[in-house]
Amino acid sequence: MGVAQKLPDDSLFLPTVNLFTATFNAPTPGFYDWGVAANVGQVVLGISPGFLYFVSILNFGATIAESDYLQNLSTIPRVQFLTKLTGKGLYGGGYPIGNYLKNNDMGAFFWTGQNNDSLIATFTGVLSQSASLAGVPSIVANVSLNIFQIVDKPFIEKFFGLSGADPRKAGSQVLPPEWERRL
Repeated sequence: MGVAQKLPDDSLFLPTVNLFTATFNAPTPGFYDWGVAANVGQVVLGISPGFLYFVSILNFGATIAESDYLQNLSTIPRVQFLTKLTGKGLYGGGYPIGNYLKNNDMGAFFWTGQNNDSLIATFTGVLSQSASLAGVPSIVANVSLNIFQIVDKPFIEKFFGLSGADPRKAGSQVLPPEWERRL
């Protein structure tokens, strides 16, 4: 059994919300396609070296009913989170969004070794248009994260000691097994 850890009390709660729009027939005729420049590299959060960030929860919804979303999936949407300056990604190549998510546990840490860095997000995917979506000109996807900025130096040192990661470089780490219980 692992050791339960608790985020330090002085951690800052930094909730984020990003909106990604897909317009019917643009750029793909007959579809709602999120593969447009406005949905690439949106800033989620400015991040700074010397801190550790913890993503606890991801929420996802859109401006249509979930049943319409599911019925019209053509290419399953994905959200990809990266550090802007290094392109270091969280969750590998992206996080597939096959249905709406409410309080979806993420359990991932990330950090940067560079000044003026940001966590950015890119959202891609395609929905078709069934009769239930006729007349809907665009769909807005809402991706929100619960992020904590950890400022407690002993906690940060313990994290890097357990993970073996280099705090001077950008990186990400899923919740270490030693910290298996929800923070």
